Amino acid sequence: MKYEIVLANGTITTASSTTNPNLFRALKGGSNNFGVVTRFDTKLFTQSLFWGGFIFQPIENKEAVFEYLVNFTISANYDPYSALITTFEWVAGVPAMGHNAVYTNGDSAWPPPVFKTLNDIPKLVQTTRKDTTSGLGTEM
Repeated sequence: MKYEIVLANGTITTASSTTNPNLFRALKGGSNNFGVVTRFDTKLFTQSLFWGGFIFQPIENKEAVFEYLVNFTISANYDPYSALITTFEWVAGVPAMGHNAVYTNGDSAWPPPVFKTLNDIPKLVQTTRKDTTSGLGTEM
């Protein structure tokens, strides 16, 4: 992947894993706080069905979830097929933790090892299933 970006001082530059790698890493996770991205080049691929959906858990389980999140983010546990967004919210008037979990290796069974501990924590609602990118995107 490569970005073309206009920096705050008006400089037009590029960022990739080999050119301006610190800026490249920042752009991958920093929204638009580093300049205006005017172009990006990326490789496309066909995505087969994969696992994803929401898991909502009662706030009373926050300590177990926090422990899970610490372990999920340790580099040694990195699984390139997994992605997780965790939020704190109200579900039907009940304080809860919500997780948008995605596992892009559709050949795996649910839950894949990286999500097993999270899946074992008591839930209010769970919608995880094997689906298309558009199907899971519509739910989100």
